[in-house]
Amino acid sequence: MGRGRVIGGRSSAPSVTVLHISDTQFGQYHRFGAGATSLASQLIYDLRDNVGRDVPPIDLIVLSGDIAERGLWSEFTQALAFVRELLSFTGLGPDKVVVVPGNHDVNWGMSEAYFAECKGEEREPREPFTRKWRHYQRFVTELHGAAAFTEEQPYRLHRFDDLRLAVAALNSTWLESHRDADHYGWCGTEQLRWFEDQLRAAGDDVARIGVVHHNARRGPTADNENLRDAAALDGILGPHLDLLLHGHTHDGKEDRLPDGTPVLATGSTAVTPEWRPGEVPNQYQILQLARGTLTRSGRQWDASHERWCADPRVDRRGNAWQVPVPFDPPRLGDATRFGRRPGVRRSPLRRNRPARGFRRPGRARHPARRRFRCGGRAQGQGRATAALPDRRPPCGTAALHRRAGRGARRARR
Repeated sequence: MGRGRVIGGRSSAPSVTVLHISDTQFGQYHRFGAGATSLASQLIYDLRDNVGRDVPPIDLIVLSGDIAERGLWSEFTQALAFVRELLSFTGLGPDKVVVVPGNHDVNWGMSEAYFAECKGEEREPREPFTRKWRHYQRFVTELHGAAAFTEEQPYRLHRFDDLRLAVAALNSTWLESHRDADHYGWCGTEQLRWFEDQLRAAGDDVARIGVVHHNARRGPTADNENLRDAAALDGILGPHLDLLLHGHTHDGKEDRLPDGTPVLATGSTAVTPEWRPGEVPNQYQILQLARGTLTRSGRQWDASHERWCADPRVDRRGNAWQVPVPFDPPRLGDATRFGRRPGVRRSPLRRNRPARGFRRPGRARHPARRRFRCGGRAQGQGRATAALPDRRPPCGTAALHRRAGRGARRARR
């Protein structure tokens, strides 16, 4: 049903448009109350005002975890009603929805009951304590069928052949439980290797997106916000991903994996201020994936006017709510245009490096410039001495002065 153009096509227009929502947390602390209709209505009003004018029609919906607050079925029932309203507005089917679990989607009551049962039967609990996902599993089953999320494989690769897109829906709640020591993100090597094989087999003509709930780049925040095996995710999946999306931070940030893969987070869509940074409003984002670039549109909730509006936080300068992000799937179209061969990791240090043979203005590559100071400047800095005839090099060597002048003239050419 995707209406987007093929990413690898010749058109420079946006090809696939993704609506990215995270941390709705239907439940007690839901900003829009108990009714899913309220949040859906507000989002739909905002989308109706922008889709077709500032952004193309939505082709894919991504929910990156914390869909419910306590993993209760009553909360997931509200989430289902919310998703169905979005689908009705966009004209998409349930197959165009990608969901991943967050730590709030784990039911601690069922987790505690499983541990108590194991204790009573004198056996050790087995990871990943699958009973904790019972209601989340039912939620996914309602959308995608029984095979979409099972105890044997609680994660999934979505293939969208019409969009030439593959989306890895990772499960970072593998070790989450009711115990305080288990509150952190973890995918595990087995899951990461499975996705590595699947993405490698996906072919060279599709863009590849990863979706995970926890922070993919560990920062100076509480460790329960981080993915503890983020290094393994980068090392195993990094070469096979073109974009990584996540939630959990309650703040829409842009980052990159060590290999240069873009990492985009969106803030909480519906959590009250008590459960997110007070200076950060509720957020969601729309991503327009095109060949060679990605346009990121940020939206924020204005509580004083009770409406969604532009969010300039997506812009590093804070001036625009729509910003371009480098996006270069190497397998699509002309590989030389994207500058990356399949399976070759990009170095973030080379992305902004000048082309070979390029010289920045005013910088001569002559050793004479490093041998003396010019007007009190540090070595190798400032203009060459020939550009300042009233200043003489401390060494007093005329030949050295002439060589420096020749180096400066070459640099200006």
